[in-house]
Amino acid sequence: MKNQTLLLFLLLALATACNPANRQARKQAKNMDIAFEQKPTIVYKTKADYRDKVPILLSEDGKTVLSYPAPSDLFIGKELAKPIELYDGYLLDRRGIGPRVAFLDISYMAYARLPNTPKPKDLLGMLLDTDPLTACYDCGNIRAVDKLNVLIKGKGLGKCRDLME
Repeated sequence: MKNQTLLLFLLLALATACNPANRQARKQAKNMDIAFEQKPTIVYKTKADYRDKVPILLSEDGKTVLSYPAPSDLFIGKELAKPIELYDGYLLDRRGIGPRVAFLDISYMAYARLPNTPKPKDLLGMLLDTDPLTACYDCGNIRAVDKLNVLIKGKGLGKCRDLME
């Protein structure tokens, strides 16, 4: 009986592994990992607590909206893509900010519940802070929170590229 159960388990495992749909899903997951690895790791600090405020990117002169999310873009899976808290007040970006970030006077949840994506001119009227950063670094492919915290605690983020220079 044990041998039959083991044989049945192995046959089911083999059938599942050979299923073309499963191979496709694994391939897509691998491609997503590769795409994620290419996205820069942005670590930053702000003048005030904007962790729950929606970030957008502005032009150099601050008069044009260059990048902004659709309400559905504020999620990673079913979780809001708020920044992750790091050591000493630093934050790990999960949305795609940069040195020209501005924060809107609306929470992630309120923005995510909007029925439509606001127009750029409307977003300019929702600005809370157009110069919120005190530090902004690109840490390349260092993604692990514990590794970033070690960098911050140790010699700071000197191994990362300062985006505010």
